[in-house]
Amino acid sequence: MKDLINNGLVRNINPLEHLYNIEKFASTFIDYVDIVYKCEFENYRITNRTKDNGIKIHLEKMNTIGYQLMDRGLAVEDGMWYTVHPKIANDFMFYLAHLIGEKTESQPVTDRVTNFNIASPLGNEEQINKLGIENIRTVILEGAFPIPKYIEKAKDIQKFKDKHGTQLKSFRNYIEGKIDIISNSPIESRNNLLEALKAEIDLEKQSIESNMKKKWEVVDRGSLYNYIFDAATFGVGIKSGGIAEMVISGAPLVKRISDKSKEIKKNNLQQLSKQQAYAFLVERKFSSK
Repeated sequence: MKDLINNGLVRNINPLEHLYNIEKFASTFIDYVDIVYKCEFENYRITNRTKDNGIKIHLEKMNTIGYQLMDRGLAVEDGMWYTVHPKIANDFMFYLAHLIGEKTESQPVTDRVTNFNIASPLGNEEQINKLGIENIRTVILEGAFPIPKYIEKAKDIQKFKDKHGTQLKSFRNYIEGKIDIISNSPIESRNNLLEALKAEIDLEKQSIESNMKKKWEVVDRGSLYNYIFDAATFGVGIKSGGIAEMVISGAPLVKRISDKSKEIKKNNLQQLSKQQAYAFLVERKFSSK
């Protein structure tokens, strides 16, 4: 996580800078706990005897929520921490990260593997809708990008993003447009739309790869023979020191190579200007790592 922060890929945010600006921060979460867990409080109680089975959350993050959980027997104070049942702790951290992410226009991330599927919606209708959109975005991006087995340095990711910034911006605009369409579609059709989009991105990645490879192939047999003849004559001129042979044979050969290089460059630019090009570049860079 420190490596990601140091390379500008993750911004570290102090919750205290935002908690007091979030309306009904404590009451919304406590209402959620009372609805979801009230009938099963006994299963989620934490005492000094059972606190080793709980999750610690720093008291600065919880505002007055910590005291209210203690009143319900769902937390114990432990120095600068509250210890809470893992399920409630996970719900709270999701709630906190989502609200602060909304305030700072950021995507919440964590260094822990957590379950982001909460038992009941948290917050108002606008927040619930944003959660739904975020779930759609996650499904799309996980389908579009390979998950590297290992990345040695976070700096490699930042360099890659900087190098392909144009493609990244185009891809982001493309994805956000698709998300807008899917999120405004009937719920029963969203899964089909998501699957169709993932297939579309995958096919386009394959198309870009295929088209970029084609331009390196010499498909005209006559041109191939001319290349071989000119190269052979050019080689004879080099061996014999014959300037005439080198000039006569070398000029068209160099021109053909130059024309071919320009053709390849033009084709590559066309392929990498496509909206799905960034997904192709990520696949090529990280899929085997």
